[in-house]
Amino acid sequence: MTKALNSWSVKGVSEEARALAKQAAAEAGLSLGQWINQTLMQQTEKKTKDSAPLINSETTTQPPLSEAELQKAIAVIDHKLQRLEGKMQHDLTILHRKLCRMEEQVTETLLAKQEMPASHSPTTNPSMLS
Repeated sequence: MTKALNSWSVKGVSEEARALAKQAAAEAGLSLGQWINQTLMQQTEKKTKDSAPLINSETTTQPPLSEAELQKAIAVIDHKLQRLEGKMQHDLTILHRKLCRMEEQVTETLLAKQEMPASHSPTTNPSMLS
């Protein structure tokens, strides 16, 4: 099977979505096209009973959901959102701790430089000037 090397443009994609896709591709060590291809293929191959289809075509002949089914679907989505929110909160907490440690290290480095005697400074050390 030959792969098309044609340029492909998708309209209506927000700048934020583009930036997120570029970042995810870079983190995966893939080109943007490779990342989109891989992500779409993985998404379409995923067959879990609680996941909604990737594309909801208007031509499907499914009957409308009952109120109970809608409530159940909303509860499932709410549960997933809560899990994601918890994961995000966990990740943000870790990031915050790392940033605090970095800030402490920068502060310690600056304080150590301020406390360094003038004779140890590379610009005033005579052996460093020649």
